[in-house]
Amino acid sequence: MAVATRRNMIKRRWKALPFQAEFLADNDTEEILIGGAKGPGKSDGLLIFSIKRRTEFPGSRGLIIRREFADLVKEGSLIPRSEELLSGIAQYNRQEHKWRFPNSSVIEFGHAQHEYDILGYQGAQYDDICVDQLEQFTELQYRILHGAARTTRRDLKPLFRASANPGDVGHAFVKSYFIDVAPPRTVYIDPKTQLRRKFIPATYRDNPYLNPEYVQYLNALPEPWLSAWRDGKWEGFIGQYFSPWRPDPPYVCDPFPLHPNWPRWMAYDWGSASPAWVGWLCRAPWGTIYVYREAYFATQEPQTRRWVGTGLTVDVQIRQAQALMAIGEAASPCYAGPDVFIKGGQTGESHADVTARLGVSMSLATTDRVQGWQRLKRAFQPRRVDRDGQTVEEPEVVIFSTCPHLIRTLPLLVGKENTEDIKDLQEDHPADGLRYGIIEQSGEGASVGEFLLGPQLKTLTERESPWAR
Repeated sequence: MAVATRRNMIKRRWKALPFQAEFLADNDTEEILIGGAKGPGKSDGLLIFSIKRRTEFPGSRGLIIRREFADLVKEGSLIPRSEELLSGIAQYNRQEHKWRFPNSSVIEFGHAQHEYDILGYQGAQYDDICVDQLEQFTELQYRILHGAARTTRRDLKPLFRASANPGDVGHAFVKSYFIDVAPPRTVYIDPKTQLRRKFIPATYRDNPYLNPEYVQYLNALPEPWLSAWRDGKWEGFIGQYFSPWRPDPPYVCDPFPLHPNWPRWMAYDWGSASPAWVGWLCRAPWGTIYVYREAYFATQEPQTRRWVGTGLTVDVQIRQAQALMAIGEAASPCYAGPDVFIKGGQTGESHADVTARLGVSMSLATTDRVQGWQRLKRAFQPRRVDRDGQTVEEPEVVIFSTCPHLIRTLPLLVGKENTEDIKDLQEDHPADGLRYGIIEQSGEGASVGEFLLGPQLKTLTERESPWAR
Protein backbone atom coordinates (compact mmCIF):
# COMPACT_ATOMS: atom_id res chain seq x y z
CA MET A 1 0.00 0.00 0.00
CA ALA A 2 1.12 3.58 -0.48
CA VAL A 3 1.50 5.76 2.57
CA ALA A 4 1.50 9.36 1.44
CA THR A 5 0.52 12.75 2.73
CA ARG A 6 -1.38 15.28 0.70
CA ARG A 7 0.21 17.51 -1.90
CA ASN A 8 3.67 18.67 -0.86
CA MET A 9 4.47 15.61 1.24
CA ILE A 10 7.05 13.10 0.15
CA LYS A 11 5.58 9.87 -1.16
CA ARG A 12 6.89 6.70 0.40
CA ARG A 13 5.85 3.13 -0.30
CA TRP A 14 5.24 0.31 2.14
CA LYS A 15 3.97 -3.08 1.01
CA ALA A 16 1.59 -4.87 3.34
CA LEU A 17 1.86 -8.57 4.07
CA PRO A 18 -1.47 -10.46 3.72
CA PHE A 19 -2.25 -10.45 7.46
CA GLN A 20 -1.30 -6.76 7.68
CA ALA A 21 -3.54 -5.94 4.73
CA GLU A 22 -6.43 -7.74 6.43
CA PHE A 23 -5.71 -5.84 9.63
CA LEU A 24 -5.51 -2.44 7.94
CA ALA A 25 -8.62 -2.95 5.83
CA ASP A 26 -10.94 -3.40 8.82
CA ASN A 27 -12.22 0.00 9.88
CA ASP A 28 -15.39 -1.31 11.51
CA THR A 29 -14.23 -3.67 14.28
CA GLU A 30 -13.55 -1.59 17.39
CA GLU A 31 -10.82 -3.82 18.84
CA ILE A 32 -8.35 -6.00 16.93
CA LEU A 33 -5.43 -8.02 18.26
CA ILE A 34 -2.73 -9.16 15.84
CA GLY A 35 0.15 -11.58 16.14
CA GLY A 36 0.60 -14.31 18.69
CA ALA A 37 4.15 -15.19 17.64
CA LYS A 38 7.42 -13.39 17.05
CA GLY A 39 8.57 -12.16 13.68
CA PRO A 40 5.51 -11.53 11.46
CA GLY A 41 5.68 -7.71 11.54
CA LYS A 42 3.17 -6.83 14.25
CA SER A 43 4.74 -3.53 15.28
CA ASP A 44 5.00 -2.35 11.68
CA GLY A 45 1.33 -3.10 11.24
CA LEU A 46 0.41 -0.93 14.22
CA LEU A 47 2.64 1.91 13.08
CA ILE A 48 1.25 1.92 9.55
CA PHE A 49 -2.29 1.79 10.94
CA SER A 50 -1.64 4.96 12.92
CA ILE A 51 0.06 6.73 9.99
CA LYS A 52 -2.78 5.75 7.68
CA ARG A 53 -5.37 7.17 10.07
CA ARG A 54 -3.42 10.43 10.46
CA THR A 55 -3.24 11.01 6.71
CA GLU A 56 -6.86 10.03 6.08
CA PHE A 57 -8.32 12.17 8.90
CA PRO A 58 -6.72 15.64 9.15
CA GLY A 59 -6.44 16.92 12.69
CA SER A 60 -6.76 13.43 14.18
CA ARG A 61 -4.72 12.18 17.12
CA GLY A 62 -3.38 8.70 17.78
CA LEU A 63 -1.45 7.09 20.64
CA ILE A 64 1.09 4.27 20.31
CA ILE A 65 2.07 2.89 23.68
CA ARG A 66 4.40 0.28 25.18
CA ARG A 67 4.87 -0.75 28.78
CA GLU A 68 8.43 0.65 29.01
CA PHE A 69 9.88 3.64 27.16
CA ALA A 70 13.16 1.80 26.54
CA ASP A 71 11.28 -0.59 24.25
CA LEU A 72 10.16 2.33 22.08
CA VAL A 73 13.64 3.67 21.35
CA LYS A 74 15.85 0.60 21.01
CA GLU A 75 17.26 -0.24 17.57
CA GLY A 76 14.54 -1.42 15.20
CA SER A 77 11.68 -0.51 17.54
CA LEU A 78 8.77 1.83 16.96
CA ILE A 79 10.35 5.27 17.26
CA PRO A 80 13.41 4.51 15.07
CA ARG A 81 11.12 2.76 12.60
CA SER A 82 8.78 5.78 12.54
CA GLU A 83 11.77 7.97 11.67
CA GLU A 84 12.51 5.75 8.68
CA LEU A 85 8.93 6.12 7.45
CA LEU A 86 8.11 9.70 8.41
CA SER A 87 11.37 11.64 8.14
CA GLY A 88 10.71 14.51 5.72
CA ILE A 89 6.96 13.92 5.90
CA ALA A 90 6.15 14.99 9.46
CA GLN A 91 8.00 16.83 12.23
CA TYR A 92 9.15 14.86 15.31
CA ASN A 93 9.41 16.50 18.74
CA ARG A 94 11.85 14.42 20.79
CA GLN A 95 10.87 16.02 24.09
CA GLU A 96 7.16 15.34 23.61
CA HIS A 97 7.69 12.11 21.62
CA LYS A 98 5.19 13.29 19.02
CA TRP A 99 4.99 13.39 15.24
CA ARG A 100 3.12 16.44 13.91
CA PHE A 101 1.78 16.21 10.37
CA PRO A 102 1.19 19.16 7.99
CA ASN A 103 -2.54 18.39 8.14
CA SER A 104 -2.45 18.97 11.96
CA SER A 105 -2.66 15.26 12.81
CA VAL A 106 -0.50 13.93 15.66
CA ILE A 107 1.02 10.55 16.58
CA GLU A 108 2.05 10.39 20.22
CA PHE A 109 4.31 7.72 21.73
CA GLY A 110 3.70 6.82 25.38
CA HIS A 111 4.50 4.29 28.09
CA ALA A 112 3.20 3.16 31.47
CA GLN A 113 5.92 1.21 33.22
CA HIS A 114 4.25 1.12 36.61
CA GLU A 115 0.66 0.01 37.16
CA TYR A 116 -0.81 3.40 37.98
CA ASP A 117 1.23 5.37 35.44
CA ILE A 118 -1.68 4.56 33.17
CA LEU A 119 -3.82 7.01 35.13
CA GLY A 120 -1.97 9.78 33.29
CA TYR A 121 -4.01 8.83 30.21
CA GLN A 122 -7.35 8.66 32.03
CA GLY A 123 -8.51 12.13 30.99
CA ALA A 124 -6.85 12.06 27.58
CA GLN A 125 -8.71 11.68 24.29
CA TYR A 126 -7.40 9.85 21.22
CA ASP A 127 -9.09 8.92 17.98
CA ASP A 128 -7.29 5.59 18.07
CA ILE A 129 -4.87 3.79 20.37
CA CYS A 130 -2.29 1.14 19.50
CA VAL A 131 -0.80 -1.04 22.25
CA ASP A 132 2.36 -2.87 21.28
CA GLN A 133 2.89 -6.09 23.31
CA LEU A 134 -0.43 -5.99 25.14
CA GLU A 135 0.55 -9.02 27.23
CA GLN A 136 2.95 -6.78 29.18
CA PHE A 137 0.05 -4.67 30.43
CA THR A 138 -2.36 -5.59 33.20
CA GLU A 139 -6.06 -5.84 32.56
CA LEU A 140 -6.66 -2.74 34.70
CA GLN A 141 -4.24 -0.74 32.55
CA TYR A 142 -5.99 -1.91 29.40
CA ARG A 143 -9.41 -0.93 30.71
CA ILE A 144 -8.29 2.54 31.74
CA LEU A 145 -6.47 3.06 28.47
CA HIS A 146 -9.44 1.83 26.48
CA GLY A 147 -11.52 4.63 27.95
CA ALA A 148 -9.21 7.18 26.31
CA ALA A 149 -10.15 5.96 22.82
CA ARG A 150 -12.99 8.39 22.25
CA THR A 151 -13.82 11.29 19.96
CA THR A 152 -16.43 13.96 19.32
CA ARG A 153 -15.89 13.77 15.57
CA ARG A 154 -18.60 12.37 13.36
CA ASP A 155 -16.33 11.46 10.47
CA LEU A 156 -14.33 8.73 12.25
CA LYS A 157 -14.83 5.93 14.72
CA PRO A 158 -12.52 5.45 17.74
CA LEU A 159 -10.51 2.26 17.23
CA PHE A 160 -8.30 0.19 19.49
CA ARG A 161 -5.51 -1.95 18.05
CA ALA A 162 -2.96 -4.18 19.79
CA SER A 163 -0.27 -6.78 19.27
CA ALA A 164 0.72 -9.55 21.68
CA ASN A 165 2.75 -12.71 22.26
CA PRO A 166 1.76 -15.44 24.71
CA GLY A 167 3.11 -14.88 28.21
CA ASP A 168 3.77 -12.20 30.81
CA VAL A 169 1.41 -10.61 33.31
CA GLY A 170 -1.42 -9.98 30.83
CA HIS A 171 -1.47 -13.46 29.32
CA ALA A 172 -4.64 -14.66 31.05
CA PHE A 173 -6.59 -11.52 30.22
CA VAL A 174 -5.49 -11.35 26.57
CA LYS A 175 -6.25 -15.03 26.07
CA SER A 176 -9.71 -14.87 27.61
CA TYR A 177 -10.61 -11.53 26.02
CA PHE A 178 -9.39 -12.05 22.45
CA ILE A 179 -8.37 -15.67 21.88
CA ASP A 180 -10.97 -17.81 23.65
CA VAL A 181 -14.15 -15.95 22.71
CA ALA A 182 -14.18 -16.77 18.99
CA PRO A 183 -12.17 -18.54 16.29
CA PRO A 184 -9.38 -16.51 14.66
CA ARG A 185 -10.51 -13.85 12.20
CA THR A 186 -14.06 -14.11 13.52
CA VAL A 187 -15.72 -10.99 14.90
CA TYR A 188 -17.02 -11.41 18.44
CA ILE A 189 -19.74 -9.04 19.64
CA ASP A 190 -19.54 -8.41 23.37
CA PRO A 191 -23.06 -9.03 24.72
CA LYS A 192 -22.70 -6.30 27.36
CA THR A 193 -21.02 -3.49 25.44
CA GLN A 194 -22.00 -4.49 21.87
CA LEU A 195 -18.43 -3.62 20.88
CA ARG A 196 -16.81 -5.90 18.33
CA ARG A 197 -13.38 -7.49 18.60
CA LYS A 198 -11.34 -10.15 16.83
CA PHE A 199 -7.95 -11.81 16.72
CA ILE A 200 -5.82 -12.01 13.56
CA PRO A 201 -3.05 -14.57 14.11
CA ALA A 202 0.35 -14.37 12.44
CA THR A 203 3.70 -16.12 12.78
CA TYR A 204 7.16 -15.84 11.22
CA ARG A 205 5.78 -17.88 8.28
CA ASP A 206 3.70 -14.83 7.31
CA ASN A 207 6.81 -12.71 6.84
CA PRO A 208 8.94 -13.69 3.81
CA TYR A 209 11.43 -10.91 4.54
CA LEU A 210 12.84 -12.46 7.71
CA ASN A 211 16.47 -13.49 7.50
CA PRO A 212 17.18 -17.26 7.69
CA GLU A 213 19.20 -16.84 10.89
CA TYR A 214 16.14 -15.52 12.76
CA VAL A 215 14.07 -18.49 11.63
CA GLN A 216 16.85 -20.85 12.77
CA TYR A 217 16.85 -19.10 16.13
CA LEU A 218 13.09 -19.65 16.52
CA ASN A 219 13.34 -23.32 15.48
CA ALA A 220 16.08 -23.93 18.04
CA LEU A 221 14.08 -22.61 21.00
CA PRO A 222 13.21 -25.09 23.78
CA GLU A 223 9.71 -25.36 25.19
CA PRO A 224 7.71 -23.40 26.18
CA TRP A 225 9.46 -20.72 24.08
CA LEU A 226 9.14 -22.79 20.93
CA SER A 227 5.36 -23.13 21.09
CA ALA A 228 4.83 -19.56 22.29
CA TRP A 229 7.28 -17.52 20.21
CA ARG A 230 7.52 -19.60 17.03
CA ASP A 231 3.97 -20.97 16.78
CA GLY A 232 1.96 -18.44 18.79
CA LYS A 233 0.36 -21.07 21.02
CA TRP A 234 -1.52 -19.70 24.03
CA GLU A 235 -1.93 -22.92 26.04
CA GLY A 236 1.46 -22.58 27.76
CA PHE A 237 3.41 -19.38 28.02
CA ILE A 238 6.70 -17.73 28.86
CA GLY A 239 7.11 -16.80 32.49
CA GLN A 240 4.54 -19.32 33.78
CA TYR A 241 5.64 -19.73 37.38
CA PHE A 242 4.19 -23.15 38.11
CA SER A 243 5.29 -24.82 34.90
CA PRO A 244 4.42 -27.54 33.93
CA TRP A 245 1.42 -27.57 36.31
CA ARG A 246 -1.86 -28.18 34.49
CA PRO A 247 -5.47 -28.76 35.58
CA ASP A 248 -5.30 -32.51 34.96
CA PRO A 249 -4.14 -35.63 36.82
CA PRO A 250 -1.90 -36.07 38.71
CA TYR A 251 -2.16 -32.43 39.84
CA VAL A 252 -5.97 -32.50 40.06
CA CYS A 253 -8.19 -35.41 41.11
CA ASP A 254 -11.88 -36.11 41.52
CA PRO A 255 -13.17 -35.90 45.11
CA PHE A 256 -13.11 -39.07 47.18
CA PRO A 257 -14.07 -39.82 50.81
CA LEU A 258 -11.37 -38.63 53.20
CA HIS A 259 -10.73 -40.67 56.33
CA PRO A 260 -12.01 -38.78 59.39
CA ASN A 261 -8.74 -39.41 61.26
CA TRP A 262 -6.49 -37.82 58.63
CA PRO A 263 -5.04 -34.48 59.87
CA ARG A 264 -6.80 -31.42 58.47
CA TRP A 265 -6.10 -27.72 58.60
CA MET A 266 -7.10 -24.50 56.87
CA ALA A 267 -5.50 -21.59 55.05
CA TYR A 268 -6.82 -18.04 54.64
CA ASP A 269 -5.88 -15.12 52.40
CA TRP A 270 -7.83 -12.18 53.75
CA GLY A 271 -9.38 -9.52 51.54
CA SER A 272 -12.47 -7.33 51.43
CA ALA A 273 -12.09 -4.91 48.51
CA SER A 274 -9.81 -7.54 46.99
CA PRO A 275 -10.76 -11.25 46.85
CA ALA A 276 -10.39 -13.51 49.88
CA TRP A 277 -9.75 -17.24 49.78
CA VAL A 278 -10.20 -20.03 52.33
CA GLY A 279 -8.84 -23.50 51.68
CA TRP A 280 -9.16 -26.82 53.49
CA LEU A 281 -6.24 -29.25 53.41
CA CYS A 282 -5.78 -32.85 54.52
CA ARG A 283 -2.70 -35.08 54.70
CA ALA A 284 -2.98 -38.75 53.76
CA PRO A 285 -0.79 -41.40 55.48
CA TRP A 286 1.41 -41.63 52.36
CA GLY A 287 2.28 -37.93 52.65
CA THR A 288 0.11 -36.42 49.93
CA ILE A 289 -1.70 -33.22 50.87
CA TYR A 290 -5.15 -32.90 49.34
CA VAL A 291 -6.78 -29.49 48.94
CA TYR A 292 -10.33 -30.70 49.26
CA ARG A 293 -12.44 -27.54 49.51
CA GLU A 294 -12.25 -23.82 48.86
CA ALA A 295 -14.35 -20.72 49.47
CA TYR A 296 -13.65 -17.71 47.25
CA PHE A 297 -15.11 -14.41 48.36
CA ALA A 298 -14.95 -12.63 45.03
CA THR A 299 -17.13 -11.49 42.19
CA GLN A 300 -16.35 -10.85 38.54
CA GLU A 301 -17.09 -7.34 37.31
CA PRO A 302 -19.31 -7.60 34.21
CA GLN A 303 -17.55 -4.85 32.26
CA THR A 304 -13.91 -5.45 33.17
CA ARG A 305 -14.09 -9.24 33.84
CA ARG A 306 -11.77 -8.64 36.81
CA TRP A 307 -12.26 -10.60 40.01
CA VAL A 308 -12.74 -8.18 42.90
CA GLY A 309 -13.68 -8.52 46.54
CA THR A 310 -17.24 -8.73 47.80
CA GLY A 311 -16.74 -6.24 50.65
CA LEU A 312 -17.63 -8.80 53.31
CA THR A 313 -16.15 -8.39 56.78
CA VAL A 314 -13.95 -11.10 58.24
CA ASP A 315 -16.65 -12.42 60.59
CA VAL A 316 -19.12 -12.86 57.72
CA GLN A 317 -16.50 -14.61 55.60
CA ILE A 318 -15.63 -17.05 58.39
CA ARG A 319 -19.26 -17.81 59.15
CA GLN A 320 -19.90 -18.53 55.47
CA ALA A 321 -16.83 -20.75 55.39
CA GLN A 322 -18.03 -22.61 58.48
CA ALA A 323 -21.35 -23.29 56.76
CA LEU A 324 -19.52 -25.34 54.11
CA MET A 325 -18.12 -27.77 56.65
CA ALA A 326 -19.57 -31.00 57.97
CA ILE A 327 -20.84 -31.01 61.52
CA GLY A 328 -17.97 -31.70 63.86
CA GLU A 329 -15.31 -31.35 61.20
CA ALA A 330 -11.89 -30.77 62.76
CA ALA A 331 -9.59 -28.51 60.72
CA SER A 332 -7.10 -26.52 62.73
CA PRO A 333 -5.18 -24.32 62.81
CA CYS A 334 -5.97 -21.83 60.06
CA TYR A 335 -2.79 -20.31 58.59
CA ALA A 336 -3.02 -16.70 57.47
CA GLY A 337 -0.87 -13.75 56.45
CA PRO A 338 0.27 -10.91 58.73
CA ASP A 339 -2.61 -8.59 57.81
CA VAL A 340 -4.97 -10.81 59.82
CA PHE A 341 -3.00 -10.11 63.00
CA ILE A 342 -2.80 -6.31 62.79
CA LYS A 343 -4.64 -4.60 65.65
CA GLY A 344 -7.31 -2.12 64.61
CA GLY A 345 -6.91 1.48 65.70
CA GLN A 346 -10.49 1.88 66.94
CA THR A 347 -11.35 -1.55 68.29
CA GLY A 348 -7.88 -2.59 69.42
CA GLU A 349 -8.45 -6.09 68.11
CA SER A 350 -7.28 -7.95 65.03
CA HIS A 351 -9.14 -10.12 62.55
CA ALA A 352 -7.56 -13.09 64.32
CA ASP A 353 -9.25 -11.96 67.54
CA VAL A 354 -12.58 -11.86 65.73
CA THR A 355 -12.18 -15.33 64.23
CA ALA A 356 -11.07 -16.74 67.59
CA ARG A 357 -14.45 -15.78 69.06
CA LEU A 358 -16.05 -17.76 66.24
CA GLY A 359 -13.99 -20.85 67.03
CA VAL A 360 -11.30 -20.41 64.36
CA SER A 361 -7.73 -20.35 65.66
CA MET A 362 -5.46 -18.35 63.34
CA SER A 363 -1.72 -19.03 63.10
CA LEU A 364 0.73 -16.65 61.44
CA ALA A 365 2.19 -18.19 58.30
CA THR A 366 5.76 -17.64 57.16
CA THR A 367 5.86 -14.27 55.41
CA ASP A 368 8.89 -14.91 53.19
CA ARG A 369 7.26 -14.91 49.76
CA VAL A 370 10.13 -16.45 47.84
CA GLN A 371 10.56 -19.21 50.40
CA GLY A 372 6.84 -19.90 50.27
CA TRP A 373 6.61 -19.97 46.49
CA GLN A 374 9.62 -22.26 46.24
CA ARG A 375 8.11 -24.59 48.83
CA LEU A 376 4.92 -24.71 46.77
CA LYS A 377 6.90 -25.38 43.59
CA ARG A 378 8.56 -28.36 45.24
CA ALA A 379 5.18 -29.58 46.45
CA PHE A 380 3.97 -29.75 42.84
CA GLN A 381 6.85 -31.96 41.72
CA PRO A 382 5.64 -35.54 41.09
CA ARG A 383 7.25 -38.22 43.28
CA ARG A 384 6.72 -41.93 43.81
CA VAL A 385 4.73 -42.96 46.85
CA ASP A 386 3.40 -46.21 48.24
CA ARG A 387 -0.34 -45.84 48.50
CA ASP A 388 -2.09 -48.81 50.07
CA GLY A 389 0.55 -51.23 48.76
CA GLN A 390 0.55 -49.72 45.27
CA THR A 391 3.33 -47.49 43.92
CA VAL A 392 1.96 -44.36 42.27
CA GLU A 393 3.49 -41.12 41.03
CA GLU A 394 1.84 -37.94 42.21
CA PRO A 395 2.91 -34.54 43.56
CA GLU A 396 2.93 -33.77 47.24
CA VAL A 397 -0.06 -31.45 46.74
CA VAL A 398 -3.11 -32.64 44.80
CA ILE A 399 -6.19 -30.45 44.34
CA PHE A 400 -9.76 -31.69 44.28
CA SER A 401 -11.60 -30.74 41.10
CA THR A 402 -14.17 -29.01 43.33
CA CYS A 403 -11.72 -26.11 43.87
CA PRO A 404 -12.25 -24.26 40.55
CA HIS A 405 -10.69 -20.92 41.47
CA LEU A 406 -7.44 -22.37 42.73
CA ILE A 407 -7.26 -24.56 39.63
CA ARG A 408 -8.10 -21.64 37.34
CA THR A 409 -5.57 -19.17 38.75
CA LEU A 410 -2.53 -21.35 39.51
CA PRO A 411 -1.40 -21.94 35.90
CA LEU A 412 -1.81 -18.24 35.04
CA LEU A 413 0.66 -16.84 37.56
CA VAL A 414 3.74 -15.16 36.12
CA GLY A 415 7.13 -14.88 37.82
CA LYS A 416 9.22 -11.75 38.14
CA GLU A 417 12.25 -11.48 35.90
CA ASN A 418 15.49 -12.68 37.46
CA THR A 419 13.84 -13.50 40.80
CA GLU A 420 11.97 -16.41 42.35
CA ASP A 421 9.00 -14.25 43.30
CA ILE A 422 5.64 -13.84 41.56
CA LYS A 423 4.72 -10.60 39.83
CA ASP A 424 2.39 -8.22 41.62
CA LEU A 425 -1.12 -7.29 40.51
CA GLN A 426 -2.21 -10.77 39.51
CA GLU A 427 -5.12 -12.84 40.75
CA ASP A 428 -2.89 -14.63 43.24
CA HIS A 429 -5.24 -14.79 46.23
CA PRO A 430 -5.94 -18.55 46.09
CA ALA A 431 -2.23 -19.24 45.56
CA ASP A 432 -1.32 -16.98 48.48
CA GLY A 433 -3.68 -18.90 50.72
CA LEU A 434 -2.30 -22.23 49.53
CA ARG A 435 1.23 -20.95 50.13
CA TYR A 436 0.33 -20.14 53.73
CA GLY A 437 -1.13 -23.60 54.26
CA ILE A 438 1.72 -25.54 52.66
CA ILE A 439 4.85 -23.84 53.94
CA GLU A 440 3.90 -24.55 57.54
CA GLN A 441 3.57 -28.28 56.86
CA SER A 442 7.05 -29.76 56.60
CA GLY A 443 6.06 -33.40 56.45
CA GLU A 444 5.24 -34.33 60.01
CA GLY A 445 1.53 -33.66 59.49
CA ALA A 446 -0.83 -31.00 60.68
CA SER A 447 -2.11 -30.82 64.19
CA VAL A 448 -5.68 -31.95 64.68
CA GLY A 449 -7.86 -29.56 66.60
CA GLU A 450 -11.53 -28.95 67.11
CA PHE A 451 -13.44 -26.58 64.88
CA LEU A 452 -16.84 -26.01 66.47
CA LEU A 453 -19.72 -25.22 64.17
CA GLY A 454 -22.47 -25.15 66.72
CA PRO A 455 -23.41 -25.89 70.31
CA GLN A 456 -22.93 -29.63 69.84
CA LEU A 457 -19.87 -31.41 68.44
CA LYS A 458 -20.86 -34.59 66.67
CA THR A 459 -18.64 -37.42 65.48
CA LEU A 460 -17.73 -36.90 61.85
CA THR A 461 -18.71 -39.67 59.49
CA GLU A 462 -18.09 -39.85 55.77
CA ARG A 463 -21.85 -40.06 55.26
CA GLU A 464 -22.26 -36.61 56.83
CA SER A 465 -19.42 -35.09 54.87
CA PRO A 466 -20.65 -32.99 51.90
CA TRP A 467 -17.57 -33.75 49.78
CA ALA A 468 -18.27 -37.48 50.03
CA ARG A 469 -21.74 -37.24 48.55
